[in-house]
Amino acid sequence: EQQKQKKFYLIPQTGVLSGDHIYSGQWQLVGGLQKKQWAFGLGCGMDYYKLRSIPVFTDTRFFFGKKNACFSYLNLGYNIASPMPWQQKMMYSYWSSTQEGSQFDNGLYTDIGLGYILNAAARRKLMLSVGYGFKTITERYNTWVPWINYWRGGTGMVIQKSDYDQSVDYWLNYFSLKLGIKLW
Repeated sequence: EQQKQKKFYLIPQTGVLSGDHIYSGQWQLVGGLQKKQWAFGLGCGMDYYKLRSIPVFTDTRFFFGKKNACFSYLNLGYNIASPMPWQQKMMYSYWSSTQEGSQFDNGLYTDIGLGYILNAAARRKLMLSVGYGFKTITERYNTWVPWINYWRGGTGMVIQKSDYDQSVDYWLNYFSLKLGIKLW
């Protein structure tokens, strides 16, 4: 009878992310309503893969198997750029340097995966999941390149600089291993 009613769920979780960059960490807090095998909610957290960001997302879960111990999940949302201070001072060329540091634009966030509840009969459930995710961020920066301007027919030269606005679009793909506790 209790399974037919809507139940609130809250899942704090932490994860390890791995892709073409070194391993990074992630933590999230996900909550919502579950009815029978379906759960719908919202989540947010902190993601340190390549560039630190704050994902804010919808959470959809489907529970299946014996005692609904297996689940699939899909997270879709917005990726808010929140880089560390040293990440804002990147230089992209030996001959140019950033004037003011980088500016970052927000992007997309998604994560899809499968999981297993290790103690499905317990009130507080330990959840282990593996997934694949990606996030996007755009980095904008201004560079300058020095150049020499010779005077025509003169005997001098002037060193000048040219400013260039540039951007880098990051599509960051990774695999995740997460451990969480379903509190309700």
